[in-house]
Amino acid sequence: MAKLPAMKANTVAQDLTISGKNTLTIKNVLVGDVWVCSGQSNMAQPLRRVIGRDVNNPKGLGQANYSQIRLYKMHRIGALEPQTECEGSWSVCTPEAAMEFSATGYFFGREIHLAERIPVGLIGANRGSTSAEYWTSLEALQSEAVLAKYVNSALAAKADYPERKERYVQDMLKWKQDNARWSETLKQWEADAAKARAEGKAPPSKPKQPGAVPVRPVGMDRWDDNFMAVPTVLFNGMMAPLMPFGIKGVIWYQGGRQCRRGGALSDALPDNDSGLAKPLGPGQLPLLLCAATQLHGAQGSAG
Repeated sequence: MAKLPAMKANTVAQDLTISGKNTLTIKNVLVGDVWVCSGQSNMAQPLRRVIGRDVNNPKGLGQANYSQIRLYKMHRIGALEPQTECEGSWSVCTPEAAMEFSATGYFFGREIHLAERIPVGLIGANRGSTSAEYWTSLEALQSEAVLAKYVNSALAAKADYPERKERYVQDMLKWKQDNARWSETLKQWEADAAKARAEGKAPPSKPKQPGAVPVRPVGMDRWDDNFMAVPTVLFNGMMAPLMPFGIKGVIWYQGGRQCRRGGALSDALPDNDSGLAKPLGPGQLPLLLCAATQLHGAQGSAG
């Protein structure tokens, strides 16, 4: 890891050379403000769903041409333990690069860039249909007694989730294989039964269908077998790797999942000091939070 001293914003792209045991040169580097764009569905919604996917439309996606805005789209990875590295890559803001980037993040970054006349880097670290506790560190959850249920869920997952997932994967594989064989067996039985009836004989007994579909283990996302729907996992996989990074602030869109279950967002997302912003930078780091309310007619407050 290379640590650089604080530098003034610089709109002139330069090469950055880092020397140690080896030498690495990164080209086309700007100095400016970097914002983390995180949270759930509304932050994850890509720009193409807001202004279309035609990169040649000057009033739509074609306008997303800003050489001094840089986009980092992070791979959506959860982890049971805090990670030091993440997957993704930086790109210059072009219509093609911005198409799949967070629409909310793009518009926010564009306004900062045009108003301040400085380069802006945007880190897209978001995932749809995720609850606030997935994005919060274990230490932050442990700091509030009201969050004990999330702490217990996180600790239970750390204890044996990988083993439970592996058992489920193997059970599901066997179930699919048994069902495939049963389908062929059933076809053969139908043919044998029809032949027996035609010959005036008693048909053979119908084969039994394999048992019920294996139950997904607690903590597995209902849509994605490879994602753990468990407290702390997105903090560990997507927030923790950003801790050493120089961050100007965080914009956060959250609340829908909390609304559906009638809980308060504040019960799951710790405040600026204890939860997200403090680890990402010294002092009071700006955390701009937007919370959805009353989704699907749910009772209760989102924030």
